[in-house]
Amino acid sequence: MRALVLVAMLPVTAANAGEGATQALHGGLGFGIGTEYSMLGIRAELGYRAFSVFVSLPVTLLSDSRPLFALGLRWSPQSKGGPFLSAHGMVFFEAAHRDSDSQRTVVVLALQAGWRLQLGPAWLEVSLGPAVSHVAYRSPKEVDGGNSGRLEEAWLNGVAFDTGEATIPFDFAVGAGVAF
Repeated sequence: MRALVLVAMLPVTAANAGEGATQALHGGLGFGIGTEYSMLGIRAELGYRAFSVFVSLPVTLLSDSRPLFALGLRWSPQSKGGPFLSAHGMVFFEAAHRDSDSQRTVVVLALQAGWRLQLGPAWLEVSLGPAVSHVAYRSPKEVDGGNSGRLEEAWLNGVAFDTGEATIPFDFAVGAGVAF
């Protein structure tokens, strides 16, 4: 009798094992704002169990800077929804205009805590956390004065786009997408 019960449970156990294997590998495609989304962009995510990696590309330009991309790592105890931690970096680069040899590079490093609300295959998420920015600016060589052609660098707390002070004192992200 016990053998018959074990044989009867075998298909159910095999089906659940296959379902668990597909749930372990997960991904998603989202759209949102914040450094995790290259300020305003599309983010692709691929993960295995509690960890996932993501890359985002911008869909617009912010000021004169051109956000190139953002890369990150995310940890969530539940792969489909709930709380998560995200560590990521975003890179901006502004090349010189034809009449100038100035350039600016901004790298933002951030750590966020957030929540993802799973609604079937769709999701909504919000996150917030600290950030630091490294801003490097080379002034034009033809400028008369003390800064002519000199590289200026600064580490700033928050999200910065210039060598002065941080534009946003913390990092945030708000997005929506679909999981697969």
